[in-house]
Amino acid sequence: MIIAYSDSSMRSRLQRLLQVADLEVEWKGSPSDFQDALRLAHVGVVGSRSLGEHEVDWLRVALTGLAFRPSCVVVTPLTIESVQRRRSRETCPFQVVWEEEVEARLPPVVMDLRGRRGSPLGSAVERMVEDCRPRPAVRKALEIICGMPEGTLCRPAELDSRRSVDGPVQDHPPPTSVKRLAGLVFLTASPLRRYWKLDLPLRCGPKQLLKWSLLLWAIRRRLEGDSWYLISTEAGVRRRTVRRYASELAGCGIVKAVRDPDEIRVRFAAWWADQMGG
Repeated sequence: MIIAYSDSSMRSRLQRLLQVADLEVEWKGSPSDFQDALRLAHVGVVGSRSLGEHEVDWLRVALTGLAFRPSCVVVTPLTIESVQRRRSRETCPFQVVWEEEVEARLPPVVMDLRGRRGSPLGSAVERMVEDCRPRPAVRKALEIICGMPEGTLCRPAELDSRRSVDGPVQDHPPPTSVKRLAGLVFLTASPLRRYWKLDLPLRCGPKQLLKWSLLLWAIRRRLEGDSWYLISTEAGVRRRTVRRYASELAGCGIVKAVRDPDEIRVRFAAWWADQMGG
């Protein structure tokens, strides 16, 4: 879902550009409505006449604490202050499109961000690791569970839209057991569970994350048109295993999960908040 808000006369222009690009956008009438909608959004678009400290602080707060952070694009006039603000990656957690080039740049930027849909699990794990700094074996296990390229969680965090919309796109299924996961990080299952408990703030063990990872991966593959036979074969599980995970984790059947993936995002967010003690 793409949501948008503009505090200026820029709104009609942005609406026209996004409509011509055949992008479905849900416009919000106030900053609070926009902030509330971010939890389900893949992309947020903001039109602002300035990019000062107030605007940056508002967006930073709006993006803080979400189980999965959407990418945000701010359209604003080109000024010395806005250029200086944009150079600071730590204080500017979004992508900027200058109003002077909005006709050419905004539609392709939004389409690119919308297309890079990944796993909300990966996005949540990225932010958790930013805070807890687990040992290398645990960090690598998290990368494997989320389908991230090796070393992803070693890099310094950049709170901007260069990260994919929902987190890394998971191209392959996770291991089917904690034993197999542990082998991939050169441990046995028992030490991995022990290090996991010591290093991470999660209430659950690695098995629950493996289940969520498989479910989210399977839903995405089904939405892309793959058959359940192909999905279960590639994952190395029976189809009824995926059905069981949908019921156990999301409280619904697998058909409903595929039909309403945004609802699965909401249920994952609630589960993750509980596991983090929220």
